[in-house]
Amino acid sequence: MRAIFLQIKSCCDSARHVGKTHYDTELDALRQQIYDSPDADWTIRLLADRLSLSVPHFQRLYKQRYGISCTKDILTGRMEHAKQMLINTDKSVSEIAEECGFSDYAHFSRVFAKYACVSPAKFRKDKH
Repeated sequence: MRAIFLQIKSCCDSARHVGKTHYDTELDALRQQIYDSPDADWTIRLLADRLSLSVPHFQRLYKQRYGISCTKDILTGRMEHAKQMLINTDKSVSEIAEECGFSDYAHFSRVFAKYACVSPAKFRKDKH
């Protein structure tokens, strides 16, 4: 019985390694930077250059690794940061927009409303 379980575990472990690349660690570090610095001017070209990859290859690896495009992930990081700031700080929505990489409050408000299905002000009001 133990031999059967070991064989099953071995198959599962090898199946998990399919699709792994030597870029995984670098992609993880890059993704962490994106989430740690939502105000940075992230571009796909900049991120691909950091790993010395072409833009299409970088985008393919990123989506394969995380199941989401890099562009959407950058936006998700910014919106989640904005949500936390709306809940946990008294900063104005304009200040939060700027800290999330948006120079235009109106654009931030539209993007946030599309992401969270409510305006930033309503989101804050509902969470307090």
